[in-house]
Amino acid sequence: MILKQPQFPMSDYFDSVAITNLRDFSSNNGYRILYLCDIKFVSFMFQITNILFNKQVISLHLLSSEATQCQNSLVLLDNSIQLYINSIKDKESLLEIAKVGYKSEQMTMEDYLKYEDD
Repeated sequence: MILKQPQFPMSDYFDSVAITNLRDFSSNNGYRILYLCDIKFVSFMFQITNILFNKQVISLHLLSSEATQCQNSLVLLDNSIQLYINSIKDKESLLEIAKVGYKSEQMTMEDYLKYEDD
């Protein structure tokens, strides 16, 4: 296994770079596994991983709360649409009643046109 050098300045995070041969597989196929061991580097990567994980958890909570808000808004919008439909039905009923009132001359044209405008 070939290890690539990190893309950040190593002197900031390493006291020393130690390449350790932890296990030798030369008897099987001639390969050797080499590991980069440095406690500061591992600690640094652990901290970075924790920071990234915490950001993901926060993002997940934010998305979850936004989804809940959207669901609540959807319920309110559905209720608003239903109320609007009922309001239109009521206004159509009132218009029919106003037509009958106007035809029977119990309502003036001006009063009838008020219902027509709605």
